[in-house]
Amino acid sequence: MPDRTENLLIFTDLDGTLLDHFSYDYTEALPAIAQLEQRQIPWIINSSKTFAEIIELRQTLGNQHPFIAENGAVIYIPRILYQCWHDLGLMQALKTQADEVYPAWHKIILGKTCGQMRPFLEMAKSQFQFECLTELPDSDVMKLTSLSPAQAQKAKNRQFSEPLVWHDNDDALAALTTQAHAASLKVQRGGRFVHLMGQADKGVALATLCALYQQQAPQTKLTSVALGDGENDVPMLLKANIAVFITSPVHPTPAYPSKFAPAQKKMISPHHGPRGWNSAVLEILSQQKSLSNQANLQYNA
Repeated sequence: MPDRTENLLIFTDLDGTLLDHFSYDYTEALPAIAQLEQRQIPWIINSSKTFAEIIELRQTLGNQHPFIAENGAVIYIPRILYQCWHDLGLMQALKTQADEVYPAWHKIILGKTCGQMRPFLEMAKSQFQFECLTELPDSDVMKLTSLSPAQAQKAKNRQFSEPLVWHDNDDALAALTTQAHAASLKVQRGGRFVHLMGQADKGVALATLCALYQQQAPQTKLTSVALGDGENDVPMLLKANIAVFITSPVHPTPAYPSKFAPAQKKMISPHHGPRGWNSAVLEILSQQKSLSNQANLQYNA
């Protein structure tokens, strides 16, 4: 029996990975993005950013694929692709709904809402030293992130996660993590903030989308690639067939967890941000044997 055609799915973090940590520039990644588009390989944003932030960047980059927001808490699917998967019977077991504000999108909700997390958050405020990003003035968010006023407002527009500006020590963070777990919540450290969210994470969201794409094209072999630079990226790196650690100018590269499967391929880019992203993606593309059937994963946007 001949080998099945191999299809790639790319999952990428944004800040510090596809985007420069300081300037948010992505210019150095454009050659690899052009290759992905030419070969019709879906590249899926998997970020702690909000819908409002990602949708703007997605339009700028010409990305027409689903995306994952707020650290894996929610997957947004373009309506046309959603209808395709729905007609194939792929959406029945998932918690989905049309977006109330943006009807061109359907969403798969994997995490908890901010309202559901609010009681725990209020309790934690009495024990630990931190500030909620969503409660800060826009001017403070701009100082912390170097975002514009409009971008700062979009960063605060959250439905499923709460970034925390952490002022306490590591022992306190460990205690908060333990308490969150007991409350069926999760705490993860990102590139800039500590994130409080439900039990979903970037890895759960990656696995969910991989399953949908595989069911759409069962005759193909899917190879998932994940690129990230922070601790909150580790869950998706663990789930991917190829894990790419992008080195950071501001924090150590996360260590390889012992949970990595022996069959997984692991790479560490010697360059930061979009330069490292570009070189890693181009290297992976050069090693692929057969991408001729990649169009099976496309749809007409």
